[in-house]
Amino acid sequence: MNSSRSVLSGLKGTSEQGSNLVETALVLFLLALLLVGVADIGRAFHSYITITNAAREGARRATRLPQQTGVDDLIKDAVVAEAANSGVDLDEGSGDARITIGPELTLRSAHAPLTVTVQYTMTSFIGGLIGLEELPMHTNVQIMLFEDYEP
Repeated sequence: MNSSRSVLSGLKGTSEQGSNLVETALVLFLLALLLVGVADIGRAFHSYITITNAAREGARRATRLPQQTGVDDLIKDAVVAEAANSGVDLDEGSGDARITIGPELTLRSAHAPLTVTVQYTMTSFIGGLIGLEELPMHTNVQIMLFEDYEP
């Protein structure tokens, strides 16, 4: 009898160790998922701040450039370069970004606002699990053109 009792007590210890291992695996998985989620939220904030700063830089550049044919391309180049400095690719060819400048060149005048709009779609790490694989972001910056503006 004593020998069967010792075999059963040995099995009981093994099952407890197995359940501890399963619990640890589940907890580690949830912690890893939480960590990746926090990293995604951080990336989203970083991307939004970056596209906002890039739009501001484009608007500032617009006030320093003569408003003539080709100026919109120079403004867009300033936006893309500012975002690239922070690690965000706003290349419109990729389809993830869109930069618009308004109003049209022929409608701009001194003391009128110029608007630089940046739309960017960030792909998240774990968004597919909750239905947010892509996070669309949008920012507008308005600035007045200087008085010595010459169309």
